[in-house]
Amino acid sequence: MKIIECKTNHLSSPLGHKMEKPVFSYSVADAKGKNQTAARIAVSCNEDMSDTFYDTGFAATIDGAGYEADIHLSPRTRYYWTVTVKSDAGEEAASGVNWFETGKMDEPWQAQWIDCDSAEPRHPVFFKTLSADCLSGGKPVKRARLYICGLGLYEASINGKKIGGREISSAEIATAGKASGIRIIPEKTMIKADGQSLCFAVVEIVDDRGRRVPFDDRKAKAVVSGVATLAAFGNGRPVMEENYTTGEFTSYLGHFLPIVRAGYEKGEAVLKVSIDGLGEAEKVFNAV
Repeated sequence: MKIIECKTNHLSSPLGHKMEKPVFSYSVADAKGKNQTAARIAVSCNEDMSDTFYDTGFAATIDGAGYEADIHLSPRTRYYWTVTVKSDAGEEAASGVNWFETGKMDEPWQAQWIDCDSAEPRHPVFFKTLSADCLSGGKPVKRARLYICGLGLYEASINGKKIGGREISSAEIATAGKASGIRIIPEKTMIKADGQSLCFAVVEIVDDRGRRVPFDDRKAKAVVSGVATLAAFGNGRPVMEENYTTGEFTSYLGHFLPIVRAGYEKGEAVLKVSIDGLGEAEKVFNAV
């Protein structure tokens, strides 16, 4: 048995977020048991998990889909956490050390806006250079965080190298070709086998370059086999006459919206979608 997909507020290692109370979630894989009997979550400010200041102890009320911890968080602080799970087969497994880091939260910004005279109609570009020496008093910098607040678009760089892979702005207009394939994009591929958990997906009609074809409406059929069922199959159109519970629907702007519902049994489930003239595609889900 192993613990996977450990997240805080449903994000992997979130950095710089405002969090009033953290919500911890996780999944269990490769377990012999069918159900979790208890779990334990511990939180520390140290990566080696020493001096834990929050420890639930083993509790049956902890749910891997989301457990809100009653913790008072400080701004600009990195926290480390682990979860240990017991199963009804006598197994016990602990996760690796996970982390999340808070942002400024409700701290005031002590700064001045970089601006210009707004009387002239123009689109200015502002920049400011900071050196490590002036920020640390000449001492070596072990780790630093840059917090930016801007009205508009901005980016930052260290030693001339851009931070992150995001672009300030980018746009591309392309005409889709002839419909030639099917693409299934699930929000996740692992769901909890509790008879209630849902997984939403998008099915797209695409051309030979993978671009969605928006104006070629076609009939489709969706079926789910294995340990899950098809809860609904629609297309997102605000007004429609088709029944989303039949598993058959017509595309809208080149896509469909299937919803998979987990059963109570663990194992694999397969969503298979067939579209007139395009064949079929499938996606495998794991219920744990």
